[in-house]
Amino acid sequence: MECVERKYSINDKIVISGNGDDKYIHKGLRKSDGKEVIIKITGKKKEDIHKEIPGEIEILLKLKHIPGVVILLDYYILLDKNILIFEYQKNTLDLFDRITNDSLSKSTIKNIFKQVIKILMEIHKCGFVHLDIKDENIIFNPYTETCTLIDFGTATTLIENKDYKKFDGTLIFAPPEWFNNGCYKAIPATVWSLGCLLYVWFIDIIHLIQ
Repeated sequence: MECVERKYSINDKIVISGNGDDKYIHKGLRKSDGKEVIIKITGKKKEDIHKEIPGEIEILLKLKHIPGVVILLDYYILLDKNILIFEYQKNTLDLFDRITNDSLSKSTIKNIFKQVIKILMEIHKCGFVHLDIKDENIIFNPYTETCTLIDFGTATTLIENKDYKKFDGTLIFAPPEWFNNGCYKAIPATVWSLGCLLYVWFIDIIHLIQ
């Protein structure tokens, strides 16, 4: 961690979560210019142990040209963890917080949904799939009316006709075929999660869980 702390001040912990791997999210400052950042600390995944660049970092580097994909500023690959430094976006809320505290108008939902679909289409064109589309992974700036897709920890290579058997995303957004058959295809699973998003926005999260 010393290599990180030389360049960044690590401040308040925002989130402790994870899908099988611990994940810690902090706010921080870049010491050279005082720029606010988000610092994500994740445990090593088994599939990344022998990789020179872990999957999430590699994918984010390849998607950095896509508007609406969270901007990775810096990263550190340590023996037992990966540390990712992201641009901090002021005046934003993730859509879970926004919906919990305030309802969204139909025109706002339409605008956000169109942006998310466009971002996902660009990601798919680059040969990757996010696989954890949910309201918490979309942050929205009500002043600019723009949204950003975050958390690529479950993202992977897109193979259209492949039967994916591992699902590390959020269970309530998982496609029914994964529960029924133990496998799913990436694009239909993405479409299903988008449908779940609309349900949450127009109805509520409680009914979706039930």
